[in-house]
Amino acid sequence: MPLFKDKAKKLMADMKQVRNRGTCKFVDQTSVEDENFIAHVQQVMGIDSIQKRPDSARSEHQDANNNRSSDKFANLVQKMVNEKRREKSIVTGFKEMSLGSGSGNSAQPEPAYNVTPEDAIIDFNSKWRAGRRFSYGSDGGSSTKSEPGGTVNDFHLLKTIGKGAFGKVLLVQSRISGQFYAMKVLNKKSIVNSDYVEGVLNEKRILECVSYPFLVRLHLHFKDNVNLYMMMEYVGGGDLFFHLRRRITFSEKEALFYGGQITLALEYLHSLNVIFRDLKPENILVNFDGYIKLTDFGLAKRLPSLDWWALGILLYEMVHGKSPFKSESEAVTLEKILNGKVKFGQTTNSFKHLIMNLLKDDVTTRIGTSSVDDIKNHPWFETISWTMLLQKRIEPPFQPRLHHRGDTRFFDKYDDNFKDILYMSDSEQDIYKTAFLDF
Repeated sequence: MPLFKDKAKKLMADMKQVRNRGTCKFVDQTSVEDENFIAHVQQVMGIDSIQKRPDSARSEHQDANNNRSSDKFANLVQKMVNEKRREKSIVTGFKEMSLGSGSGNSAQPEPAYNVTPEDAIIDFNSKWRAGRRFSYGSDGGSSTKSEPGGTVNDFHLLKTIGKGAFGKVLLVQSRISGQFYAMKVLNKKSIVNSDYVEGVLNEKRILECVSYPFLVRLHLHFKDNVNLYMMMEYVGGGDLFFHLRRRITFSEKEALFYGGQITLALEYLHSLNVIFRDLKPENILVNFDGYIKLTDFGLAKRLPSLDWWALGILLYEMVHGKSPFKSESEAVTLEKILNGKVKFGQTTNSFKHLIMNLLKDDVTTRIGTSSVDDIKNHPWFETISWTMLLQKRIEPPFQPRLHHRGDTRFFDKYDDNFKDILYMSDSEQDIYKTAFLDF
């Protein structure tokens, strides 16, 4: 009889052919006796039909001893199929999204962005000068239904999806509308002790004023005696750091798709004299449609500066899986940055040229300093249509497959302890009230 490892190898080869060709292929009867497995492979691989090989194609060495390894082999097969399902979901992505009914958030795509740069600047500046405040029921200019009220009790606290220096980010669902949100919870005491009050207020104010397809939206904010709360749109595909850990690297084509959107987002922010200052994979979220959104404006400021250098670092990390200046000590890292020496793997010459010009330490000669058009017209971006990208008419290389709009499979797992939010906020005195009057 065929060896156990040979049967596994044969099944994997059949499965690979099915996946790559998308046609009907046989699964060897000697590999598995379970009829349900055939249907399972068919479903996972997304093809019309999979048939067992006819008896004539079966190994002539089969005998009754096959049954001894059937349980063990079935477990291995299930493990292999699960791995293929996970790999295809994370790496390649399914085009369809199984959202189901009552998912909370509409699956309708966002309307095409058709605001002129001049109108965007006027809109931002008018909101900024007015010191715009959100009233409960305001939706921040988005197309999403607004939320009345503004307390923690208005939301179901579902899962922790992130943690930071001043608090955590929770997936929550409105008790009123059923909408899912990413609720950013910031502890007042931690903010004051870190002398970061102005930074938090600045983040909230910038988010109130910006409106762009590749920036996360703020829908609502409120506060209690202990915490500050910002209700952001829930972007369910996880961040690029999550996917880079599993992929190690992206292809240049994938980096081009994401890098183009980041370039447009930075162009929009720079036109408003806003510098993002914290561009890294952890702050780039993949949305339900496969497009990205920048998040975390905690370091953003209204300054006439550019952060194209950070874009060069990010693009390099996407393609190579590590920072261009990575080293074991900060001193060596600084030395590498000052020397400007970057080692490249197997990449195109246009990619190398763009990265080297983005990473110039002399800001006066760095590409993008004079005009973002210098970046957009660079040969590496020549295959991309900026208009189609902005209108989201380019097929994403990856579209997260989510069972529903509140799915958190693309986020790391954290301890879901909500006691400090549900109970402490009403029991303590607000000793930091004056520090956050503008929130």
